[in-house]
This record gives sequence, C-alpha cells and structure tokens, in this order.
Amino acid sequence: MRIAALAMAAALLAGCQAVQQQTAVVSPTAQTITAGVGDVILRAEERESLPNAFGRADLFGRTRPTGITTVQYGGLRDGRAVLLRSGTAIQSTATTMSETPGTTTIFGARGNPVGWVETPPVGSQMTSAQLPTIPMVVDWRSRPRVPVAGRSIVILGADSTSVTFRVE
Repeated sequence: MRIAALAMAAALLAGCQAVQQQTAVVSPTAQTITAGVGDVILRAEERESLPNAFGRADLFGRTRPTGITTVQYGGLRDGRAVLLRSGTAIQSTATTMSETPGTTTIFGARGNPVGWVETPPVGSQMTSAQLPTIPMVVDWRSRPRVPVAGRSIVILGADSTSVTFRVE
C-alpha cells in the first residue's frame, strides 16, 4: 500500500508540465498616457515556474522571478523619440523543495507517534545583475510600434519634454 502511494506521488510529480516562462506587464495597457522625460512608460516582470525535484513545473503553479524590463522616455534626438530600455537579470536557487515547509513525526518510547513538528522552508538564494541601458531611437511618425517584452509600445506623439503612447 505504501509503495503504491509513493509510486503514485512520484508519477504525479514527474507528470507536471515543463517549466514555463511568463511576462507580466505592470504598466497600464490599452490606455493613452502622456509621460515626461525620465518617466517609466513600460515595466515588465519576468517569472518562471518553480521547478520540482524532477525539473518540471510546480504542481501548485508557484513561480520565481527571472528579471525586470523597464523602458523610460529619454526625449527627442533629431526629431525621433528616444526610449531607454534597461533591466535586471535575476537568478534564483528556489525550487519546490526549498520553498515548502516539512513535517517531522515525533515517536514515543514505545515507537508510537506522539506528535509532530513543522519545519520552515529551507529558503533559497537570489542574485541579480543590472543589464546595460539600451537607447532605442524611434522614428515614431513612420514606425510608431516598438516591440518590448511581448507587448508593443505605440507612440502617438512626442516632443522634447513628453511622449504620448499606448501599450498594447
């Protein structure tokens, strides 16, 4: 009975989906917005599935961060809009094993269970590295769409102090 339960649990864990990458845009979408020089016009947070002991995605859908992408308005250069793309790459050792609490059974003198103790998660380590800022010079009158992090920034107008845009 116990071997069957362990085999079923192993099959369930091994049968999880592959680790998935996902990007969530934190900036408002489908709204016309005006921003000034230096303002953030797009912020995206990248995450991936928390891997289990078999290298597959966590059964409960938990994730860990993998990076952040930010785009700021940098003004005009020769009549073209300057967008400054920067970001942070994040590496984490988090897994389902490091982030899940454990339970230990306490046995009495006669071998009977007398209680249990819950142990906190072991925890994980995370490191981050700032990526270089990349200036994107955009001729917004002829090509207003700029793809970033799986979305498009659509520039509707720009001058030396502000940009009007929409994130789709």
